Amino acid sequence: MLVLNNALDNKPIASIQSGHRVAISGEMILDPRDLKVFAFHASMPSEEDLVLHTEDIRSVTPQGIVIDNNDQLMHFDEDLVRLKKVSDIDFQLLGKPVYTENNKKLGKVTDFVVETEGFEIMKLHVGRSVVKSLGTAQLIIDRSQVVQVTDRKIIVKSATIKEKSSNLKQTFFGKPLSLSADPIKSKTDSE
Repeated sequence: MLVLNNALDNKPIASIQSGHRVAISGEMILDPRDLKVFAFHASMPSEEDLVLHTEDIRSVTPQGIVIDNNDQLMHFDEDLVRLKKVSDIDFQLLGKPVYTENNKKLGKVTDFVVETEGFEIMKLHVGRSVVKSLGTAQLIIDRSQVVQVTDRKIIVKSATIKEKSSNLKQTFFGKPLSLSADPIKSKTDSE
């Protein structure tokens, strides 16, 4: 299922084992190396600094996030080596400037779409400046168009239009008229 990033924030996390809500999802921990949601911060009424790995999520529904049991909500500490490496990057996608390979600025990331099976970021919504937005308000960029993700910017493939050299008259109006023939000449004139 594809969902906008804000559809996963502040959602109830329910445990199948206990049969009820056990926590609330918080900020996403993103891995820029493969453009994925690695984990979620989570909070319970009694405990604040918890983490839920996306690998431990059983399903995502419109009502919230489903996990098997409460043990999948872990305390954020130094023992979680892989999580610590990704968390230390502190990658923030929203507001990140987007440029083409030709170094043309397209705008900034305003939203992104997440696929809830593998938690890959599938599409970036890029808001444009006021002047550029007169033609189109927002661009949607597919993950296949992303070339590089850095701390400072996201680089995407440049749009290229292959021009075909052809006769303009032929392109728009079919075959060009022969200049030797008189197109206005009537049938009676030719008989």
